[in-house]
Amino acid sequence: MRGFRGTAVAFCIVAAAHLAAAQSLMGQWVGTTVINGQRYSFTMTVTAGDHYIETAQVGTLMTTQSGTSRWKNASG
Repeated sequence: MRGFRGTAVAFCIVAAAHLAAAQSLMGQWVGTTVINGQRYSFTMTVTAGDHYIETAQVGTLMTTQSGTSRWKNASG
């Protein structure tokens, strides 16, 4: 599970860099990795109004959360 967390953190860093450049994360973001033969996947979909759905899946186990993102502009 530690490797999946690292992948998720790397995904968040890349997403933050994209946000800084584009000011929008709208779209679908996908990350996957295989650790000890087990596939880990993470999907985040951001829609209009900064609503998001995140899904993390490891083998047959899956968890989902959703909500509204609150991004603070660097200038204020």
